[in-house]
Amino acid sequence: MRDYEVSGKQLGDGAYSVVMRGRCRKTGAPVAIKMVPKALDDDAADYKRVQADDEVRREVEMLKRVSMHSCISKFEAYYESRTHHYIVSELVTGGELFDHLAEIGSYSEKQAAALLQELGGAVALMHAQGLCHADIKPENILLTGEGKLKLVDFGLATKAGVKSDVRPGTWAYWPPEAWDVGWGGSLPADMWAVGVILYVVLAGCHPFDPAGNATAEEMVGSTLTLTLTPTPTPTPTLTTDPNPGPGPGPGPGPGPGPGLGPSPSPSPSPSPSPSPSPSPSPSPSPSPSPDH
Repeated sequence: MRDYEVSGKQLGDGAYSVVMRGRCRKTGAPVAIKMVPKALDDDAADYKRVQADDEVRREVEMLKRVSMHSCISKFEAYYESRTHHYIVSELVTGGELFDHLAEIGSYSEKQAAALLQELGGAVALMHAQGLCHADIKPENILLTGEGKLKLVDFGLATKAGVKSDVRPGTWAYWPPEAWDVGWGGSLPADMWAVGVILYVVLAGCHPFDPAGNATAEEMVGSTLTLTLTPTPTPTPTLTTDPNPGPGPGPGPGPGPGPGLGPSPSPSPSPSPSPSPSPSPSPSPSPSPSPDH
């Protein structure tokens, strides 16, 4: 990399990548550098090897088209060596939305509305160009030090309506139609995921697994039939800040519900028929990414 170098610790990792702290050689500005090896391990299926390279190039293409939005991680540069792909993006230091929820608790309606406005703006820019993120979930939403939202991880982003036997995203955030054969991502699917996230930040648990102990089959069944389980009544907690400031950052609340756990591993799954068991995918879960 001519203008950037790795300068610090690992920030996160995914199925086929690691994200390292780096800096610009010219200005010293901190950045995040996503490193994806070109050669996977010997046990990797051939389609996954091709898929990994294709997803990196697609992610770069998507970032170039949408990263001008203030709520999407800013793309800085792309490099390719004999052994690796390198995606350089802005460094977001506030952590994942998922971690904030797990640590601090659910949001007030005012805070959730501010977060939804920011997330909705980022998604609207993509959708205006006919692009689908295809993996919107709390682990792919980072917060700045000031609490501003940054949508990351565009490795599964695609043009809306593209039919495929490989279903993108994380199945816990799939809409019912995602289980149809040939479904390859859609604009409504992004909006479904946004709705699930809104439920999670307000209730502190997943709408189709509030107790956090549902099997894959049970969650899939609840999603397909749109069956919501009543949310457990949270235990009130005390707060030392009776007047939380405005903004999307998490404030005092009842705490995350028992169903707030890491998202199941994202898929795509090469199987053309619906399966209740999630398959691994190149998208991390949970992990930051320029994807972070």
